[in-house]
Amino acid sequence: MPDSNDPILFSLTVSVETPAEGGAMTRVSIFRGRAYYRVRFTVTEAVGLNPEVFLHQRLENFANPADPVLDSFSHVCGPLDMVQWTTEPDPQTGYFRKDSADILLHSVDHLATLSDTIKRGLQFLVTGLNNLQRLEETDSFTIES
Repeated sequence: MPDSNDPILFSLTVSVETPAEGGAMTRVSIFRGRAYYRVRFTVTEAVGLNPEVFLHQRLENFANPADPVLDSFSHVCGPLDMVQWTTEPDPQTGYFRKDSADILLHSVDHLATLSDTIKRGLQFLVTGLNNLQRLEETDSFTIES
């Protein structure tokens, strides 16, 4: 468990943008004929790690042949994702990291839950990276031939 006096090794600051008119969120995004609320999470500051912490997947966009690819947000990266995926789409899986995530919501009622989920994911990432820096011996063994 980290000591409260330990220096901060990794931290993130994230902005949340929502389309608003008169202080209320407005439906502005049309996707497949339905109106949605669009929310954007963007890393505005990253200390000790790359700001690209949102994993996306590039998919074929069968719904719109004029725009043949669709970059879809998957999840907030964990420590392994930060090593495994780059900022360029993987040729086999299409996964890649970005510093922002655009998410469409059916209802503004989901915004608080979504924000909490994103915050938990980012806290898991930062805590995991910090914990990886603080290894301690828990076991030892000898192998003899």
